[in-house]
Amino acid sequence: MNDSSPVTGMPLTDATVNLFKGGTLQTTFTLTEQFAFGSHYSWRLKESEIRFRGSGEFAQLVIRRIPASDAQVEEFFAAVEFLQVREWRSDYHPGDINQEVLDGSSWSFTASVHGLECCCGGENAYPSFADPEFTTTGRGRFGLLHAAMYDCFEIESYIRQARLLAEATKQRSVDTQDRPN
Repeated sequence: MNDSSPVTGMPLTDATVNLFKGGTLQTTFTLTEQFAFGSHYSWRLKESEIRFRGSGEFAQLVIRRIPASDAQVEEFFAAVEFLQVREWRSDYHPGDINQEVLDGSSWSFTASVHGLECCCGGENAYPSFADPEFTTTGRGRFGLLHAAMYDCFEIESYIRQARLLAEATKQRSVDTQDRPN
């Protein structure tokens, strides 16, 4: 196979090439994480946009939808393929490795790409670096999936924009309060 990604120039696996040939990408994904004490977030690809929802400490992390080009989506799903996400289980649990963590944290990732579906997740446990069938309480491959999403869609720049806007709004509020009547 001689196909390579137009984004990275790296060779694509047969599975990745099959996912992305044929024009406009028909893809969706949702990555969610729920933390102890109620904070949670979700990132969702729908209609060429990354949509964010968050609560608690994540409530104002991003303030607008993030455009997602076909090239960015392709690059992200190449990372998904590299990380073997379709082989991840939907039931990672610390009990798999004789540990107990009771803080109520959980995560999930679902994706649909041209009819191929994957659904994985866990509670306080993740797929290990060594093998996605093995469980770890470290973020392992899930941490890499999260990092790939941030990198491919340049999410940090949107987080910075939201922080700058929040700081400017706060400063305007302080300036308004400091004005003499």
